[in-house]
Amino acid sequence: MSSRAPWWRFWAVYVLAGAELWAIWRGLAWFLPFIGFVLVPLLDFPETRLDGHYPDELMFRLPLILWLPSQLVIISLTNWRLAALSRSVSLLSTLGWTLSMGMILALGINVAHELNHKTPLSYRVLARCLLIMSGYGPYAIEHNRGHHKAVGLAEDPATARPGESFYRFFPRALCGVWGAFSKWPEVRRRLFLDTGAYLVLLQVFASGYAALRPIDAVATTQGRVSAYFFGLFVNVLASALSVIQVELVNYTEHYGLCRTSSEEPITAALSWNNHHWLSGCMLFKLEYHSDHHLHAARWYPKLHNRLEEWPQHPAGLPAMMLLALLPPLWRRVMDPLAERYRPLNRNASPTVPSPDL
Repeated sequence: MSSRAPWWRFWAVYVLAGAELWAIWRGLAWFLPFIGFVLVPLLDFPETRLDGHYPDELMFRLPLILWLPSQLVIISLTNWRLAALSRSVSLLSTLGWTLSMGMILALGINVAHELNHKTPLSYRVLARCLLIMSGYGPYAIEHNRGHHKAVGLAEDPATARPGESFYRFFPRALCGVWGAFSKWPEVRRRLFLDTGAYLVLLQVFASGYAALRPIDAVATTQGRVSAYFFGLFVNVLASALSVIQVELVNYTEHYGLCRTSSEEPITAALSWNNHHWLSGCMLFKLEYHSDHHLHAARWYPKLHNRLEEWPQHPAGLPAMMLLALLPPLWRRVMDPLAERYRPLNRNASPTVPSPDL
């Protein structure tokens, strides 16, 4: 296996960014959701060449660093497009634009997930800014301090229990993330600041939406107020959709893989993996999740996936997210796999997680 991989593979996320920019230009509200949840699952074939120790070069880090300004531009332009079309846009189109924004924000949370474990501090600042844009600032604290230490335990809100549907898991996961305010009082001030920054950002987008929306002169004041609240609603809904997508990922990544006490070691058998090439590139090898939990400070190009030893999803991550929305089908596929892999954790040798959590 080659020790090098073309760096351009991991710029694949910018194909989605470019697709959304083109959709904004052409007025295609559902173009990005079609790509993300139809085309990508269809084209997401298994690929082992992403596995390996690739060089830790700037070109592998740049797509992460540049996502924040890219996301800000795309969200701003989507708001502009929705405001400009406000007289003729249908409810279905509004939902399409809102879901598109939610997908872009969810990609930003994934980038934040990668940067939030890294040094120097500037990377974690970028992660914090990306999470603020989704209104999910506490995620950084709960994920690092909570989930990475309690993964697989019953008290970990980010570990889906055997037989638990996503619809039962989601409120529990949300409570766990927002519980960071009370669980870690020393970071409460930061969390309040992050939440305040999100509210300010909402004001900017909603006010801009109201200013751009064409409104009849006879009802200017009433129309502007109505447009402001509609813009506020659209952006809050986009944030909520991004959080739902991220928690769908969390649900799929640990479903049914448990340990009974904190005395049991954290091992690779507590996380699901897959090696599908397109989602692996677009999500910066997020699916190489066992190695991430064992070495959180390791940059994504260096993550491994041991196909014969570690739990493997039967499909790529976008397809698994869609399957998780259908609990009977999800359990039919995943429960036998979880039962098969569960003994691996009891038999695995202790593994010390990375100290940079």
